[in-house]
Amino acid sequence: MPGPYDKIIKTLHTATDKVLRTFGNSVNLKIQKNIESGKDLDDKPFKELSPDSTIPERARKGFDNRPLIRSGKLRKTQVKNSKLKVTIKMTGKKKSIHYGALHNEGYVTSSKSAFPNKRVPARKWFGIPKDFTGNGKEAKKMKQQVRNIIGSAFRGITRQRIRGGR
Repeated sequence: MPGPYDKIIKTLHTATDKVLRTFGNSVNLKIQKNIESGKDLDDKPFKELSPDSTIPERARKGFDNRPLIRSGKLRKTQVKNSKLKVTIKMTGKKKSIHYGALHNEGYVTSSKSAFPNKRVPARKWFGIPKDFTGNGKEAKKMKQQVRNIIGSAFRGITRQRIRGGR
């Protein structure tokens, strides 16, 4: 026999799952838009490409001169939804390493590279954007969406409980 709060618990799980999906999809879209516009997680411009190595190499091969736009794979982050869990995944691997992670942290090129032992600056592109934390603009929107989603989910249930119905 179902308990008196089973319907409320199920409704809360459904509402929470919807909130997480909305949040995950919004963060993913923001990450992609920021890469396209050349901005990091704090909405600041990425450090410029090196005029000594990267820019001439890209020009020679016919690639875009904006940071993190060479293959376009970093802009194809993916959202994976499962029960009460959302995961945003990087795409783009080389030799089984997500090169987006290297760009996020910064690195030094290999001694065997075309441009050996060059420092590549960190370009913080992957993670939760500043707008989605604390009192950021997107965080405020998300908090309102949470209130709306959960409030809407419980509108009928709480009235039934108050009246003593099921």
